[in-house]
Amino acid sequence: MDNFLHSIHHKIETNKNILSQIAKDKQRLQNFFDNYFNKEVHDENYREFFIQLIDFIYESYQQKDNSNALETVYATLRFIKFVQGDK
Repeated sequence: MDNFLHSIHHKIETNKNILSQIAKDKQRLQNFFDNYFNKEVHDENYREFFIQLIDFIYESYQQKDNSNALETVYATLRFIKFVQGDK
């Protein structure tokens, strides 16, 4: 999962402008992640993770003050990676 989380971090950082534009539309978020993580292994092993991540991004942007929403998502993913260590 460590390499997977690194990939997620990289995609979020690289595409933060796009994500901030589409974050209030769950279907567009789904399409984004379907497009960038479209290998069979992603669907088999990380389907539930993507569902939760999309929900988390979407909900973060539903807050009244969502100016730091993507940074919060990014920091949460970094924390998960830290907690899991090199597992």
